[in-house]
Amino acid sequence: MRFRDPRFGHVDSPSFRQGEHEPPVPVWSPLDLGDDLLGWWSADAAQMTLDAGAISEWRDKKAGYIMSPSPTKPMFSPTGWGGSKPAVLANGVDNYFFCTDPVFLASLPAGANAGELWGLVRQDALVGDTTERVVMSYGAGSAFNNARRITRIILTAANRARIMVGTGATALTANNTEVDFAGQHVVRGQFGPTESILSIDDSETAPLAAVPSTNVTKAVIFASSGTAPVSPWNGAGRDFLFTRPLDEDQETALKAFIAERRAA
Repeated sequence: MRFRDPRFGHVDSPSFRQGEHEPPVPVWSPLDLGDDLLGWWSADAAQMTLDAGAISEWRDKKAGYIMSPSPTKPMFSPTGWGGSKPAVLANGVDNYFFCTDPVFLASLPAGANAGELWGLVRQDALVGDTTERVVMSYGAGSAFNNARRITRIILTAANRARIMVGTGATALTANNTEVDFAGQHVVRGQFGPTESILSIDDSETAPLAAVPSTNVTKAVIFASSGTAPVSPWNGAGRDFLFTRPLDEDQETALKAFIAERRAA
C-alpha cells in the first residue's frame, strides 16, 4: 500500500478496489504546526461573533485569542472571496482588528527573535491611491521603530508589497518590485535576527539587513500597530497567521494549504 504525504490531505493507494472501505482522509491544516503556530485568524463564521454581518469578535483557531474590531466594525461576507467563499472585508477607511491579550503577545517573537507573518489577502486599492496600507503588524511606536509589518505601497505607478522592520532607531524597508499587488495574493514576512525577507506568492525580495527591536504591545490585522492604528487595508482577507520560524517541510505544507485557500 502506498500513501502520499498526509500533509497534503489525501491518500493515494492503488490497492483499494471499488466498494472497499477506505480509511479517513487526513487533512493538513496550520494547526499541525503545533507550537510553531502562535495564532491563526481565519475567515470562518464559527470563529466570529456577528451582528448583522458586522464582526464584534474574531477568535483565533488555535487558542481562542480575541481580535477586537475598530469602532466601525469590519464585515464578514460568506461570498466575499471569489464570489463563493467567505472573507473578512476591510473598507480602507476605518476597519481593522487588534489583539492585546497578554498571553498571545507574550508568545510573539520580541526584540531580535525570529518569527513570521503570513497573510492571504485581496488588495483592492487602485494605483491612484498612494496611501501605504497595512496587511498585518505587531509592535509599538508611532514611527514604527519597534514594529514588524507587511504593507502595500505604490512604486512607479504600480501596487507593490513591502516589509518593514523597526530597529529601535528607525524603520527599514524592502519592496517587491516584480509582482503587481492587486487582487488575491499570499504575503509572507520572515523576520530574522539580522536579516528579513518578504515574499509575495513565489517572488522573494533580497534579504533586508536589519536587527529588529520589537516591543510587543499590540498585534493588528488590517492596520498599523501604533498607539492609534493607521493605514487601514482596502480589500479582504481569508487567513492571517503568526508563527515561529518554519522549517522546509512546514513551509511546504503551509504554502500548499494557502494556495488551495487562495484558489477556492
